Parts: sequence; C-alpha cells; structure tokens
Amino acid sequence: MKNVYLIGNGFDLNLGLKTSYRDFVNSDFFIKHVGTGLELFEHLHHVHQGSNWIDIEKELEIFSIKSNSYNYFLSEYKVLCQSLRDYINFIDTSLIDFDSDAYKLFSENELSDFIVINFNYTDSVFNVLKSLGYDESVRERIIHVHGSVAQKEIIFGVDDKADINRSHTFLYKSTSSIFNGRDCISALNDFDNLHVFGHSLGESDHMYFGFLHSLSVSGAPYGQMKSIKLYHYGEEAKYDIYRQLHKLTYSGVSQLKNKTIYKDIELQ
Repeated sequence: MKNVYLIGNGFDLNLGLKTSYRDFVNSDFFIKHVGTGLELFEHLHHVHQGSNWIDIEKELEIFSIKSNSYNYFLSEYKVLCQSLRDYINFIDTSLIDFDSDAYKLFSENELSDFIVINFNYTDSVFNVLKSLGYDESVRERIIHVHGSVAQKEIIFGVDDKADINRSHTFLYKSTSSIFNGRDCISALNDFDNLHVFGHSLGESDHMYFGFLHSLSVSGAPYGQMKSIKLYHYGEEAKYDIYRQLHKLTYSGVSQLKNKTIYKDIELQ
C-alpha cells in the first residue's frame, strides 16, 4: 500500500515550531529592515499591524500590482527571501513535541511503503523520522517541493496564475532554478492512501493538485479505490479546505467523495 503524506506549515506549528509568516514578520530578521526605506517590508509590516495573520504570498501579488518598479522590487524581494531563509535556519527543528498530533501522524501509522511531500522549508519531518529510528537514507523519501534551508535555496513566491505586474516574473515559483514539480505530481498520482496534514491546499500550490479533479471525474479502477484523509483543527480550517477542494474539482467535491474513501479528521 503506497502511503503519501502531504505536509504543510501546520505540521511544523503543531510540533511547536514558530514557522508561520506571522512569526517571521514579528522576528528581528524582518523587523530590522522596517524603517530603512524598503517599501516591500513597509507594506508587509503595515498589513500585519492590522491582523494577527498574514498571507505573504498574497501580499506579494498585491504589492506587485501597485508597483511600477522592476529593479527596486527585485532587490527588495531578494532581501525578503534571504531574511526568510535566515529566520527558518535559526529555528531549532530538533525540538519536537512528542505528544503532538503531527508526531503521531508518523509514529502511529504504517510506514513500510511511504513518501513525504513536504511543502515546508524545515527539516522537521526528517527529525521526526530520525527519532523513530530512521537513518540519513530516509531523506530520499522526503520531497521538499519548495526547497529547504539545507539546500541553501527556497522557492518563495506566487503561482503562475497569480495576477501580478507582467514585468515581475521573478515572483513566479516556476522561475526558480530549483523548481521541479515532477516528483511531487508523480507521487500524488500514484498513491493508495493520502494523508494531508497542515496544508490548506491553497491557491499558490494548485499547480500540484490536478489529481483531485481527475479523481472526481474518473476515480480509480474498480477494487482500487483510493483513501484520502484531511486533518484539520476546527470548523474554519475545515471549510477553508473545502473551499479549495471546490475550486480544484470544479465544484465536484461530491463526486470526489463518491469515488474515494474520503475522511476529514478534526484534531483536538
């Protein structure tokens, strides 16, 4: 049975790691650039002041539309990327909450045939697996879709469909030199059991999730029905996921549920 674990930032947060964009914007790695004349940092700081949550990727899109500059924006974007890398690299991902649902996702499930699709920049998944007795070779089972701080480069930006200034192509994730979605897409098209933990299936990653529409239309061959489990905290998170599922399946969520063994699992 092929088990695929699709991991988002909620996984790291559940482990007790401060990896949210809010944590980053509140950190010295970000704050030190506020008030220095960098308009992108001023924009993000201003948006964050009015909210406890920030979608930096969406704000990049908004800022791009308002900005007519290429060179200044590119320069500030590079500073932002470096600051984010430095912040993530500063986090000690070996400090794991062994009682967390994120840890139990791996410690209490069958791991004989698995692959991890990791949308995080951290090494937290590897550290969890290492604590369960795996050695360095298990890294081959972890796909870092957006790169990692260990690779010295991360993919940070917007989806190809984002509405940005046409001169700001550097914002597209697909322009990164390390962008390669083939392994991710291949794994998502070849699973028996899919576990989605800490990922909202948000629009900036829709390019990887075409398999959901395919499943809602054709399903799997008879006797080979696929299992999908989506883990979430509370109703708001649940309906955020469903909103994305409706977009990804072209309002075919009912067909998706009818053609898979589908469960949404609320965590306490």
